[in-house]
Amino acid sequence: LELDTTDPAARTAGSVVNSAGSQRCTAASATPATTPLSSPHRAISAVATVPEGILMADDGGAIYLYDGNDIIVQGMRTGTPIRGIWGVSKDDFWVVGEMGRVWHFDGRVATRVVSGVAVDFYGISGVVGDNGELAMSLAGGPYLLRYENSDFRFEMVPGGVQTRAVKRFFDNTIVAVGVNGAVVTGVSGTPLQVEYPVEGELIALD
Repeated sequence: LELDTTDPAARTAGSVVNSAGSQRCTAASATPATTPLSSPHRAISAVATVPEGILMADDGGAIYLYDGNDIIVQGMRTGTPIRGIWGVSKDDFWVVGEMGRVWHFDGRVATRVVSGVAVDFYGISGVVGDNGELAMSLAGGPYLLRYENSDFRFEMVPGGVQTRAVKRFFDNTIVAVGVNGAVVTGVSGTPLQVEYPVEGELIALD
């Protein structure tokens, strides 16, 4: 998926990228107009589980929501590439990126959350339990991290694994994939297992 967008500094939250590849002015503009978009950015991660549509990120760190008709610029920008997104709504989501960067967006403010590692994260997945408690898994390099009770902890990953994507389920089972066809499975918080059923690099799962 290719997005034709302006430089992140020139975008405004709530503006819309239409199908013609232009950014429409918001209602706050005195004179509605169409501004051509010139600098291409690639949407490099997306999640289809938010009720409002699909969240996407470009390599400039801007976030977009596709609502089925328009691509709407969201109010969060990281300034660095985003490699993964997971959330429960357009106003409550998490993103991960390079050098261990993690952010949480609450609809108003993007808060940087310290992960404790400096690897590039490529994947994030989470669940919200019946009691409202959040549990997430992050994948990057030799690590799988779990986020519970507002704290990051290391999963017990077999040696030699380089992770690229992860999926977390409600029963705390996690599945991760990575370099050399690695497929890591198990229950979060216990020793995980790895198999290599295919050759090549696995970079996504759902």
